[in-house]
Formats: sequence, C-alpha cells, structure tokens
Amino acid sequence: MPDVASLLDSEAASQAPLNQALASGDMMELSRALRQVASRDQQDIVRFPVAIEAGDDLHAYGVVVPDLPGCFSGGDSLQDAITSAAEAITLHLSCLATDGRPLPRPSLDAEHWRNPEFAGFSWAIIRIDLAQLDNL
Repeated sequence: MPDVASLLDSEAASQAPLNQALASGDMMELSRALRQVASRDQQDIVRFPVAIEAGDDLHAYGVVVPDLPGCFSGGDSLQDAITSAAEAITLHLSCLATDGRPLPRPSLDAEHWRNPEFAGFSWAIIRIDLAQLDNL
C-alpha cells in the first residue's frame, strides 16, 4: 500500500485547484477541477473521492467510498483512516475483478458533495494504481 505521507506530499500541487474549488463551494468549478485531476492520470491509475467523518477522543475517523457501495473503513487518526481507505478500495476492486465483474469508474462530478447523507463530512481523493490488483 502507498505511504500516505508521501502520497499526500506528491499530490499536493495537483490538488491545489481541487482544494480551491472545494473552498469556494462552486459545484461547477469542483466538477471541472475533478476532471482536470483525473485527466492527468495514467490509464491504470484511478482516483476515488472519499467522504471522511471526523473522529474525536471517543470515536474513530470513518471513511465512506460513495462510488463503491459497501466499501468503507476507519482509523484512530486521519492518516490511519486514509491508509485503511486505500486498502479497502484496493481489496474491493480486487474482489470485483476476481469475480469477473466490471470495475466501476470513479465519479468526476460533484454529486456526492450535494448528497445530504454526507453533510458535514470532509473529502479527499484516494489514488489507486490498478496494477496493484495483479499483486494481491
């Protein structure tokens, strides 16, 4: 699994337009930023938006992958939650591939941000190298 710290550092520059769009709340700008980020990817790289429910002293962070129904994870820290989410996505996709089912494409619009189910959640994009599926 990728090291979250290095993943976040290497992705920081490419995430700037996405972060600005999220801060502005402009859904059209957010959709455009998501498409720009995705278009820079290689063919075997996919990026999934994840909804993060904040943890506290008594509760772990929770992560939901809206594009993969049933795929979720958590962690005691934000870094643990993101690492767990990357693992959960990879395993979920691996199971789909093993079963011969098509791999879903991540959504590139802002539909999840508008979903009231995720009100108050923070968002991140997790990058998955589909070549890893061959190594599981």
